[in-house]
Amino acid sequence: METKTGSELEFQLMRLFRGARDVFAYHQWPSERERWQELVIALFSRVCPEREAEMRDAVAELDDLGLLEIDELVTLAPYEGQPRKDSVLSSRVMETLRDRGFDASQTETALATLIDAARSLHEHCDGKIQKYLRHYGEAMLSELPDYFSFSRLKPSDVEYAFTYWLQNTLNMPISLKDEKLTRFCERFGGDTDTLVAAADRLDINLALVDDLAAQAAQADPGDGEKN
Repeated sequence: METKTGSELEFQLMRLFRGARDVFAYHQWPSERERWQELVIALFSRVCPEREAEMRDAVAELDDLGLLEIDELVTLAPYEGQPRKDSVLSSRVMETLRDRGFDASQTETALATLIDAARSLHEHCDGKIQKYLRHYGEAMLSELPDYFSFSRLKPSDVEYAFTYWLQNTLNMPISLKDEKLTRFCERFGGDTDTLVAAADRLDINLALVDDLAAQAAQADPGDGEKN
C-alpha cells in the first residue's frame, strides 16, 4: 500500500540515487532540478546581461532559499503579466535579486520572466523541465526511419542504439527500457511507467535511472544467476 512516503519502487530509486555519486561523473545533469536552474540563468542573462558573471550565484541563492519551486511560482500570476508583488515569495525573490545588483526594473522583469517560465512548464509539462526535453527526444526516435536506414540492424536495435547515443551525448532524459530496468521494476512491485513517474517526481534524470537499475542488477545475486 502506498503512503505519503511513496511507493517501494520510488523509495528504492531514491536510495540508489543517493548512494551512487560515482555514476554522476558520466551525467552532466543527474538532477533535473539543475536543468531548471540553468534555464533560469539563461533567461536572466537577457534581463541583466551586464551581470552575467554573477548570474549563477544569484540563481543558486534563489534555489538554496527555496524560491525556485515551480508549483509555488505559478501561484504568483493569476493574471498574465501581472505578478503578485504583495506575496512573501515575490518579496523574497525581488529582495534576493536586488542584493545581487539587479536594479528595480530588472528585478521586476526577472520576477515576471521567472513566473512566465514556471507557468509555461506547469501548463504544458506538469512543471517538469525533463518532460519538455523528453518530448523532443521521443520525437527524434520516432522519426529515425525518416533519416536513417540500416541494412543489418533490426528497428528495435536502431532505436536502442540511438537512445543510448542521445543519453550519452545530450544527457537526454529518455530511457532504454531494457531488461535490467524491467527486472528492477518487477523486484519492487512496479513497471517502467511507474518508474518513469517516480523519476520525474524525484527530478532524477531518466538516463541516469538506466545506469542505477543496471548497477542494482549487478549487485543482486538473483539477477547475477540469470545472466
